[in-house]
Amino acid sequence: MSPTRRSFLGAIGGLAAGYALAPALRAAESSGKPLGLALCGLGNYSNGELSPALLETKNVKLVAVITGTREKGVKLA
Repeated sequence: MSPTRRSFLGAIGGLAAGYALAPALRAAESSGKPLGLALCGLGNYSNGELSPALLETKNVKLVAVITGTREKGVKLA
């Protein structure tokens, strides 16, 4: 299967986000204070991948949710 533009941009976006967050994560780890994170959009990726992963982290906590559907935000909270 050849890569699509969408999969390429998704991979690059993920790498860029990881690179941008790395210093903040190191600072949060050394200070003992978790890094606050907001989820923007509550689609399949946020609900199926990110939310469960946040429950397993020690250095990151969910502090905000941005969604166009109130019911989804209430359900996640």
